[in-house]
Order: sequence, then C-alpha cells, then structure tokens
Amino acid sequence: DKVPVLTDGDTVVTDSFEIMRYLDRAYPEAPVLGEGVSLQRVMFFKQLVERSITPALFKIVVLDLLEAIHPDDRAYFRKTREARFGATLEAVSNPEQGRQQLKQALVPVSAQLKESLFLDGETPSGADYLLFGSMMWAHVVSTQAVVEPGDPVDEWFQRMLSAHGGAASNALTVRDI
Repeated sequence: DKVPVLTDGDTVVTDSFEIMRYLDRAYPEAPVLGEGVSLQRVMFFKQLVERSITPALFKIVVLDLLEAIHPDDRAYFRKTREARFGATLEAVSNPEQGRQQLKQALVPVSAQLKESLFLDGETPSGADYLLFGSMMWAHVVSTQAVVEPGDPVDEWFQRMLSAHGGAASNALTVRDI
C-alpha cells in the first residue's frame, strides 16, 4: 500500500530512507548511507529534501498527480491531501511559485554538482538517491520538466536516470500514457 517498496526474501521495507538503512545493514560490504558522520550528513540532506524540495515539487505537480491517479482513488487522494494542507488542491497548486521555491532550494545542490558528477562524488550514493526519489516522483507524474534543461541539476538527473543500466529511464511516465 506504499511506494517505494523493497522486498528482500521475507523482508518488506517501505520509505526510501528506511530502504537504504536496511540495505546498509543487510549488505554492509556496499553501504549506501554509511554510519557516523556520513550518516549524519545524509540525514541533514534528508531534511532539506523533505522540508524544502518535495513541498516545492508538490506545488508544481499536484494537479498532474491528481490526473495520474486511478479515477477510483482520486476522491481519497483529494480528501486526505486537502485535510493535510487545509486547502483545496487547486489552492495548493502553484507551479510558478513551486518552481521558484525549487530553484532556491536547489542552489546548494547545483553548486555541488558543478564540482562533482554526483552529490556524493564520482558515483551516486545516499544523498543522490534521496534527492532522486523526490525528483523521479515528480518526473513520473508531471506533464512537463520540473528543472530547466541544461541546469546542473537536470544534467545530474539525466546521469541518475542512466545509472544502473538505465533502469530508471525505463519508468512509465504520464507523458507516455
């Protein structure tokens, strides 16, 4: 009933961060988040994503998301989200404001990506996957790009889509339907 979900044998884990924590414990030879200072840094970045980036993305894509949801589930989605925000989805939707907030929230990310291919260096790791999860969600449900082409974040997003043999680039989007 939740996404993302990881099934590893009899273990089922939801939530991107909890999935990465599980993978670190189950497969310590290839940590995604790490421990100690490394984990604390990625937890800080998690706060940025959850409190600044994802809310900005939501303002951009909320009405696209409503349209992407199965018609039988739209009333539930509307009711629960409007209760959470204390406003109609139409009032929450403000793509231009969301784009401005997103651009501002991504300033430090963009600066980092001018210095390295990924947030965590030469290959993607914890911070990259945290941000990618939110960006991919918006990418899948939105009828338009959420970041301008050529922006360092867009270039990073394209690299993330190509990672792991391009698995993410094969995801079905609302633009494909």
